[in-house]
Formats: sequence, C-alpha cells, structure tokens
Amino acid sequence: MPNLIVVALVLIFLAASFRIAFFYFVLYVFVLVAVLARLWVWQAWKHLEIRRDFDDHVFLDEVVPLRLRLTNTGRLPIPWVHVEDRLPSRLAAVDAYRAAVSLLPHETRVLEYRVKAVKRGYYPIGPLRVELGDVFGFHARELMTASPSYLTVYPKIVPLASLGLPSKSPFGSLKTHEIIYEDPARVVGVRDYTRGDSLRKVNWKVSAALGRLQVKKLEPAITLDTLLFLNLNLDEYDLAYADGASELAITVAASLVAHLAERRQPVGLISNGRDLAAPADEAEEERPRGLSALQPWEIDRRGVDELGFATPQSLAPRERPSIAVPPGKGRAHLMRLLEALARAQVRPGQPLASLLRQQAVRLPWGSTVIVITWGRAFGLVEALLSLRRAGFNVVVVLVRFGLRDTFPAELAALGLQVHEVRSEENTTLFDQARVAG
Repeated sequence: MPNLIVVALVLIFLAASFRIAFFYFVLYVFVLVAVLARLWVWQAWKHLEIRRDFDDHVFLDEVVPLRLRLTNTGRLPIPWVHVEDRLPSRLAAVDAYRAAVSLLPHETRVLEYRVKAVKRGYYPIGPLRVELGDVFGFHARELMTASPSYLTVYPKIVPLASLGLPSKSPFGSLKTHEIIYEDPARVVGVRDYTRGDSLRKVNWKVSAALGRLQVKKLEPAITLDTLLFLNLNLDEYDLAYADGASELAITVAASLVAHLAERRQPVGLISNGRDLAAPADEAEEERPRGLSALQPWEIDRRGVDELGFATPQSLAPRERPSIAVPPGKGRAHLMRLLEALARAQVRPGQPLASLLRQQAVRLPWGSTVIVITWGRAFGLVEALLSLRRAGFNVVVVLVRFGLRDTFPAELAALGLQVHEVRSEENTTLFDQARVAG
C-alpha cells in the first residue's frame, strides 16, 4: 500500500507540474484500478469459504488425510489464494502445509495433505493463515484463524494374553466368567444419567421432576469395579528415564482398560499428570516438598461425591486430579478412557501417596485398585497397605523402565500383588510374588 501511495503522489506531481493530459489520464486509470482492486478483494474475501476436514481421533500409526475445502460462492473469480496450515513437528516432516490456488466463480477446490500418527498425543492442527489478492497485485488481505483444531492419537494397546492369575483376579474373572450384575430390588437412590447407562434404569418420575435424566442406583450383588491410578508425577521419576517410563506406563494403562472393557467390567482412571486439553493451571509454580505438602488426605469426608471422588470444594486448587474418569463400561466409555490417556503428560504434580488416599476414600468395598507407577515414592507403601486394610484389592504394576532394585520384592513381602513391566515388546504382567496377607 505505501508503494501505491508513492506512485499516486508522483503522478499527481507530474500532472500538476507539466499540465500534460496524458499524466492526468494515467492518474485517473491508476486510481480507478486501485479502487476496483480493493472492491474486488473485499468481495472475494466476503465470498470465500474455507473448511478443514479430518478425522480428529485416530489410533497409533494411522495415516491421517487432512483436507482444506476452498469455495468461491461469489460471481467474481479469485485470482489467487495462498493458504498455510501449521502442522505438529512430531507428526510431519515440514512445519506447515502451503499451497496457492485460483478460484473461478462458484468453484470449489480441495487441497489434501497427510500426517502419520507416529506418536501418542494431543496435537494442534493450525492455526490456518489465508491470504488473497487481486490480479494486479495492488491489494491483498490476510487472516489467521484464532485457534487450531486438535488431533487426538490414542495410545498403543498391547494385548494381554493369559496371565495365569487366580479367579479373584484384578483383571476380571478370566477362568469362571462370572456374571457381574446389579440386583434391581436393591434401589439405594438416583444419580445423573451418564453415557452407557441402560434406559431401563431411568427413573422417569424423578427425571420429570428435576428436568434431567435420573438413573436408579442399584446395590451390586457382585462388583468387580476397577480403578486405575496412573502416576505421572515427574518428581517421582528419574529425569533420565521420565519420558520412556511415563510412555510405557500410559501404554500399560491403555492395555489394561482395553482388557477390562473387552470383558465388560467397570473401570475408571485417575492420574496426577497434565491433561493437555485442560486450560493451564494458574498455580504452576514449584510444589513445596516435604511433609507439609503430603497431607491432602485429611479432607472432610462430606466433600466426596457418590462415586467416591473428592469434590472440587473439598480440595485445594493444586490437589485436584487433572485426569479423572469415573468407573464405567462399554465401548463409548473405553474410548473416553483412551482419549484421556492420549492427552496425558508427565509433569510435577500431586504425590501418588496423597492421590491414593484422597481419591479412594469411598470406593465400594472390595473394588480393585491398580496402581501403575515407576518406583519408590514417599509414603507409597503406607498408602497401599492402608487401602488393603480398608478392604480393597490392591495391585501394583511397576513400570521398570531403566530401573532395577529390590522394591518389587519388598512390596510382595508385605502381601501385595506386584507385577513388573519392562518394555512394550514384553508387556505381559508377571506376578512377582504373593504372600497371604
């Protein structure tokens, strides 16, 4: 635009100085073309529609086609449109997809490019930068979208073959295929409807009175509810192995929830890691270390919901688990769990011992608690023993990535079920030892 102004001023000076009609003619034509170019670009921008299409939830190693659909809905052609779509560096060899096209009136062009989901995660696609202009190059307009779209890559799932566990197995009734059911005669209340609930359990009278669907809460005759505690607290990992060990822990968690969901057993997930889809924590400063930071289990038990999870009012801002999926079953629930694991990231956060005491205060008696962690953590042994004394079936899965010590034997000597996982290539869980408690 400054160059156009300079040219116009030069023409005005020449026309005024020499009083030659040709200069006036050139000036008029120049001004007319500049005005028409601006109007052309304004109309083109007004009638340009751009839409990005892609499957935003994929499994590992899938090739994801992304499509930009550009449509000119106006009567004037668009001489050129330049698009630049930012791509995640972990999935693409280039930092952005760039292309330039022209559009005739009422024409649609589809631009396709691909990324490969080579790593679990939650990746931004975009923002998209769009620029268009007139055929003379007098005027151009540019816009960048305010926020990107996101691609969720589910974690790797490794099949868990026959584990050789007893019938009261933390991974389900593998040998007896015992049916899990709820007694319809034992109605203990109502709760809000969640995805996966049968419509036969809906209490229509209460739902009509409250204005939202309410489901009967039935006392289970047999319960095999399982809750996974995934430790992603960076302070409880060795920094040299944190990346590999945390990824292996997430793979183990994904494999276990898939295994349980396949057997139609209720399973939930709690983690102290970071949820990449959640807004940034306002209090990300360094957590104080020592005993003063390890007392969050001393909460008011009235601040616990019907599922046994501590309510936000009962917890300090830094003590709220960032990833919490209540127990449920069905394929929709499984995908919800896998999505949470896809977005999980290791970070300095709440100690595992405090998370266990805080979030398991009112789980149904006899539920299975599977703790997936790397190694020793302050107060962990005491928290595990207290859960077992409270009537929970406690299972510890140690992700031994880059670590060898006597910790598994020490836990087994205390009567805890301990299993070790050392790599994705050999993810079968081996029973280290079990001593009758």
